[in-house]
Amino acid sequence: MRFLRRRPCPAKVAAIHHGPPRLIHFENVRKSYRVDGREVAALHPLDLRIETGEVFGIIGRSGAGKSTLLRLINGLERPSGGRVMVDGVDIAALDGAGLRGKRRDIGMIFQHFNLLAAKTVAQNVAFPLRLAGDGNRATIERRVAELLERVGLGAYANHYPAQLSGGQKQRVGIARALACAPSILLCDEATSALDPETTASVLRLIAGIHREFGLTVVLITHEMDVIRRICDRVAVLDAGQLVEMGEVADVFLHPRHATTQRFVQEYEHEETPAGAAGSAASATRRIRVTLRGESVHAPVLARIARDTRVDFGLLGGRVDRIKDTAYAQLTLALSGGDVEAALRGLREAGAVVEEVA
Repeated sequence: MRFLRRRPCPAKVAAIHHGPPRLIHFENVRKSYRVDGREVAALHPLDLRIETGEVFGIIGRSGAGKSTLLRLINGLERPSGGRVMVDGVDIAALDGAGLRGKRRDIGMIFQHFNLLAAKTVAQNVAFPLRLAGDGNRATIERRVAELLERVGLGAYANHYPAQLSGGQKQRVGIARALACAPSILLCDEATSALDPETTASVLRLIAGIHREFGLTVVLITHEMDVIRRICDRVAVLDAGQLVEMGEVADVFLHPRHATTQRFVQEYEHEETPAGAAGSAASATRRIRVTLRGESVHAPVLARIARDTRVDFGLLGGRVDRIKDTAYAQLTLALSGGDVEAALRGLREAGAVVEEVA
């Protein structure tokens, strides 16, 4: 019986192996389906690497290819071309027994929970263990009890899914996904059926499990807020194509592709404050200023305004966090004083400064 175990952090793994480990590697992978006698591309050829121990997000609209990409990792789908390598193993090359063995190391959380209605919470969590013949009855019961306590449902072991809220059902799904002590956790739109408060609590649970046990988490979503809260890196899909990828802070704060820009704009719901048009009309320059980390809470603007006699008009913006990093992104109208000196001062303070039309 394998128990859920703490794993070394990604940095330590990299040091041991003299280079960054590559757990999941898509090599020129494409996927198409035959529909009404013709080939329809779900994924165009792409290369993608997911590091050991990171939380990797995949975002896209419905039909972008997110679920197809995710299901290639555990062999629920097979590529039409290229290779999906997990721990150096070509998933599509495995036979039935080999694939079943590999899937024990890949847990999956589903959008609509996929719980067995006629079984109790404890029986649902125990199901993959019994299916795999993983331990005797007493060992399985002990393992299930540990998992239910970890997800906050220790008192619900004998309840049935119909007696649970959506958030509780998803916690059962998380416990079940962890039953065989996987090293990879796939999350297929795990929060899209939940209200905002429950979404936040489930994301905190997944983040805590990731930190505690060093799992590699691959998460698909159509919500930029989910990516912002939990992911280290993100890939953006549009109509089956990988259009942008990088560290979440870089992609979120400085999106390059139009699809990514729309996701960010939808998340921010940015509106021009009353009176902003007048401020902008009298401005010498309009800029977007991005600060990260400790500089967010430093009196940077006040100091530069005092030193350069430039007036900063606030047109819009946000102060928030991306996972564990504080950020501020403000749209400002600058007028009066020495504007060029103010811009230099912002950059010297570590701000990213972009001109706004």
